[in-house]
Amino acid sequence: MKRLLLLVALTLAVTGSGYADTCAVGNFGDSSYGASGFSCTIGDLTFSDFSYLSAILDGSNVAVEPVTGGGETGFLFSGPWSVPSGFAIDSLLSYTVTAESPVISDLVLSISGYGYSGNGFVTVAENASNGTNLYVCYPTKPNDIPPCGVSDSAIFTPVASLTITKDITVSALFGGTAALSAVVNETSQVPEPASLTLLGTGLLGLAGVLRRKLFS
Repeated sequence: MKRLLLLVALTLAVTGSGYADTCAVGNFGDSSYGASGFSCTIGDLTFSDFSYLSAILDGSNVAVEPVTGGGETGFLFSGPWSVPSGFAIDSLLSYTVTAESPVISDLVLSISGYGYSGNGFVTVAENASNGTNLYVCYPTKPNDIPPCGVSDSAIFTPVASLTITKDITVSALFGGTAALSAVVNETSQVPEPASLTLLGTGLLGLAGVLRRKLFS
């Protein structure tokens, strides 16, 4: 029985995801996202060091919602980034994502709920601490450098941690209007062979002990 309990404990230790609370819906103005020392988890990824800065749009108006699906994990950031003619909003949003080993292998950035009139425009420039740069904007124009679009992605050598910073600009300084309601940021992970092997070994050992107990 002691051997059985040891194998169960080993298996749970391999698959555990730490002690931080699971990421929940919130905003940059409450006691979670943006609060000093706050961290949370989605699966086996830990997110921390959330920050939002803007001279015009207060963080309490920017909601944070965890998203998963299709092998990607991340956040939907939504807010009323909207300006009339002659105005602009510039916001900086950042956070750090950490894994237990170098498995973070890509970034995906996209925007939704965007629009413009006249000379209004929307851009989101993203920089990651490993040197990855992503850029999305609206409207799309053939001569934009870098090329303009409403989604961008990058694959890179796996890392254990990334700090991601987004510069969100909604501008109608030269006439027209501009609006953006959502920014989505996701990442995925490569499989970790060592953990998979250890987990498989633990499960095989557990099965062997149970078999012996049943037929002894």
